[in-house]
Amino acid sequence: MANRYDPETHKYYIEEIEVPSITGLIPKQPQFVSEDIYEKAREKGNDNHSFIKMYFDTGEIFNEPMLLALDIIVKDKARELGKIKKYETPLFSTKYMFGGTPDIIFENAIIDFKLYFGKKEYHSLQLAAQYILAVENNLISSDTKDWYIGFYKDAKLRLKPVYNYEAKDMFLSLVDKYYIDQKINKYLKGEIDG
Repeated sequence: MANRYDPETHKYYIEEIEVPSITGLIPKQPQFVSEDIYEKAREKGNDNHSFIKMYFDTGEIFNEPMLLALDIIVKDKARELGKIKKYETPLFSTKYMFGGTPDIIFENAIIDFKLYFGKKEYHSLQLAAQYILAVENNLISSDTKDWYIGFYKDAKLRLKPVYNYEAKDMFLSLVDKYYIDQKINKYLKGEIDG
């Protein structure tokens, strides 16, 4: 059986076993805006991801200023970033049993696109998870430390580095915690006999 991602439910499956997603494993950041504002920002973020995917699918800018800024970065940093390996593609870790969909993995770097730069520690956890997926799927070298958050500001796409040497271990601790919690819940429901 194959690994699969269900876009309707946003769920990841390894051999038909549902596994957690990156965003499901990382603690939620405090929300300081109303639900309306948050929902509008989430929709705008989804639209931006669609534009970015169209750009990488076609190479076209579609008269979109953000895509022009992205095109400039991709061309100016082509040697540094390396070849595009995957973008907006669900990936799976059979070693650690989780899934995720990195925005873009280059030969030498990982970039996750956001509306704005938030708390670096949260970004580092997310990029560490994407790095784990990229390494396990042979898309990037295990010594890559070029993890970036890309965000559009003042007519430029900015890349802010978020590599943190502790982030990988912290993320894997979250994976362990998830599976420990699952086992405890099963035990408490009487689903595990002693």
